[in-house]
Amino acid sequence: MSEELAEYYREHRIAIQECKQERLASADTEGWTKHTEYHYSRAFKTGRVDWWPSTAKAKYNGRMYYGNRKVGGLIGGLLKAEEEQ
Repeated sequence: MSEELAEYYREHRIAIQECKQERLASADTEGWTKHTEYHYSRAFKTGRVDWWPSTAKAKYNGRMYYGNRKVGGLIGGLLKAEEEQ
């Protein structure tokens, strides 16, 4: 039983690593400041966004956003607001 469980966790860890690499490879980082391989930031008129595309996390005005939809909505909204001004 424990060997089966160990194998499950090995496969799970590999799947998560692959998912993170896919997210990082597909991220549009144009216009962002690269701090590390995984951390980017960008200044908007309303504040700074710290973004970790591989884990689908962002920090804006002291609040963390998790998940592709929430992070994408946040960044998309900020980019749209800047284009309108």
